[in-house]
Amino acid sequence: MRPVNMPKAFARKIIHLTGGISEEEVENEARVIDRLRQLGGHPNIVQVLRHDWLPESFKRWYYIDMELCAFSLQDYIRQHNHYPNDPSSLEFDADKAPVVLGPNYSPTAKMLNMWTIGTQIVSALRYLHEKSLVHRDLKPGNGKVLRLLKPIPDFT
Repeated sequence: MRPVNMPKAFARKIIHLTGGISEEEVENEARVIDRLRQLGGHPNIVQVLRHDWLPESFKRWYYIDMELCAFSLQDYIRQHNHYPNDPSSLEFDADKAPVVLGPNYSPTAKMLNMWTIGTQIVSALRYLHEKSLVHRDLKPGNGKVLRLLKPIPDFT
């Protein structure tokens, strides 16, 4: 039976204590999640609904249930052609870079979308840093898109 305050659909992150992840690291992440919940959260950070050790897993499997997001920021960027499939092929040459700002500058919809996403990431990170929290794994694959960008919890 689903708890009263749980939505019908949610995402579940399962952490298996192997490959260098310790019980102490999982417990630390749980403390951070609880602290964020006590602080009231932020509109650009995924809301964690509940978290705990899976029953009868002998502290080997930990779950985090969070609001369901449509897809990752990485998928969004690829779908909207914001970067190539192989970013390592990009080379930056300052002498050849176009000048995009000036009196006739007009941002494209793509640029405005990326600006919006970027400001949401910065807003969430600023909030975390003001609370003395640090995101330890910030990357496009860990950003989730619902209506707003919401980075998935991974803290130290």
